[in-house]
Amino acid sequence: MSKKVISLAVILITLFMPHAYSAEYYEPSTGTIINPPAKPKFPLTDTKLKQITEKALAIARDKLSKNPNDKIGQMMLNLAHHFSPTNRDVLLVRGKLKFKIKIDEPRRSVSKKEFLQLLRKSVEQLPNRNTEIVRHFRILLYQIIRQFDPYDEDAIITLMSYDDKGIATDIKPLLAKNIHESYTIQYDSKDERYIVSNVKKTIFVPANVPWTDTWVKVKVGKIVRVHASRLWSMGTGTFPYCGPNGMSRLSTGTTSKTRTVTKTSSKTKVTTTTSRTKVSGEVGQPGCLMAKVGSKTYYVGEEAVFKVEKAGILLFGPYEWDTYSDNSGKLQVTFEVSDR
Repeated sequence: MSKKVISLAVILITLFMPHAYSAEYYEPSTGTIINPPAKPKFPLTDTKLKQITEKALAIARDKLSKNPNDKIGQMMLNLAHHFSPTNRDVLLVRGKLKFKIKIDEPRRSVSKKEFLQLLRKSVEQLPNRNTEIVRHFRILLYQIIRQFDPYDEDAIITLMSYDDKGIATDIKPLLAKNIHESYTIQYDSKDERYIVSNVKKTIFVPANVPWTDTWVKVKVGKIVRVHASRLWSMGTGTFPYCGPNGMSRLSTGTTSKTRTVTKTSSKTKVTTTTSRTKVSGEVGQPGCLMAKVGSKTYYVGEEAVFKVEKAGILLFGPYEWDTYSDNSGKLQVTFEVSDR
């Protein structure tokens, strides 16, 4: 097969298979995600997490065997549990501590230098991405480093920069977080582009398309919480930019929208009063943000919480009563799907 044929095949695959794109990109003309997020994984390898768990547990056993109330020992035990909650040795030490049974010393002790070296290498191996899970690991590792070396400058600078941005850096809440549940996302076995588990995402919803795909499928009974911001417009000329709550000066269902229709050499002004009907008794303004799951639509606006009544794909779009082509702008929509 010639190189030209191979190149053409690659181009065609790139054009017609959206899931071949990077997870970070969006289609600006439609607002749909070109490629849904890749399946999440921890920013450190399983081998590295196992090494941290084993060494943290060894330090915990060494200190707790001498004093069950030792703060560093308890913290190291919590760290081991944080990374490996089902590890048999970790569960055993936690159980002995709870039931006040003497904890045995480790078979091999771990030095402060050895553990710090492992933690610093682990920080260096973290990907250079500002995602929630990467931040969690970076902050946690630097906080542990400071327990053994309070003067570590990299740790101090990094933690201070996060603190200045309002990002929590306290170690106790970090260790209390169940990362195995919080960052575990399940995908549809029939179409792996779609998330089918609880999830929190932020997407952009443009005004010039009816519905924007979130790449999330939701079941009946799920709770969806939505927060939207930024501005969009439902037309040119007299139609102002508005927020997610829509245009308060215009009445729902009877608003007329004038558009220009070109016919041969003349231009004719056409006025339409076609309305887009909402359900559930919600009364929202034209131009407000709406959601749709299956055949059921929901008024959203700037803030909303609703219970899913029909299973299907979660979509967002503007309350538009005529054509979408003259609309502009987009909203930033953060939504969370949960059980309650």
